[in-house]
Amino acid sequence: PDFVIDSLLCVNSPISFTNRTADIPGETLRFEWRFPDGTTADTRDAVHTFTDTASFVQVGLFAFSGSGCVDSIFQ
Repeated sequence: PDFVIDSLLCVNSPISFTNRTADIPGETLRFEWRFPDGTTADTRDAVHTFTDTASFVQVGLFAFSGSGCVDSIFQ
């Protein structure tokens, strides 16, 4: 998986994350975003609001394939 952050990291402002994971022919991918405050999102792209600068830690993106493989990235 791969993703980019599309906006400045500002407290109490929505931050957009764009999933740049390449499609795999013949596979259906499912995604899960994991944020440092314990919340998750199961969409291809995500938007998250951080409530303090201490939560600007690592965001994780997991990609699950229909055939049982998983990969992840944290940044």
